[in-house]
Amino acid sequence: MKRYCFKTDKFKTIKDEDENTNPGVYGLELSKWIEKELKILGYAVEEIISEDWGWCVICKYKPFLLWVGCQGEYINEQLVWCCFAEAEKPIFRNPFKKLDIQESLEKLNKDLFQLLNKNFYLDEQI
Repeated sequence: MKRYCFKTDKFKTIKDEDENTNPGVYGLELSKWIEKELKILGYAVEEIISEDWGWCVICKYKPFLLWVGCQGEYINEQLVWCCFAEAEKPIFRNPFKKLDIQESLEKLNKDLFQLLNKNFYLDEQI
């Protein structure tokens, strides 16, 4: 999994947002921005859900799960934002039916990188 991390003042933490994640983990504003930008790129974003590690922008559920993870955490007193693309095969599926998730994951990862790289300085050192 490739993680893209950056620092910016474009996104803020929302009061009590980390009640839906782990304490000190943010990213709701970032996930809403990602949702809007992915829709412009043609993705049919289904919803945004909270996870313990941050926020999950669900691009599609079927025939497999395709999503972008968004998180913000304070590192050395600076808020650092990170995003990553992920795809998951369903647990219960026809074992004789081939399900290739790699092409969709690579496209989402490429689109995510280009989107973030165009708007922010991606820091590989974080």
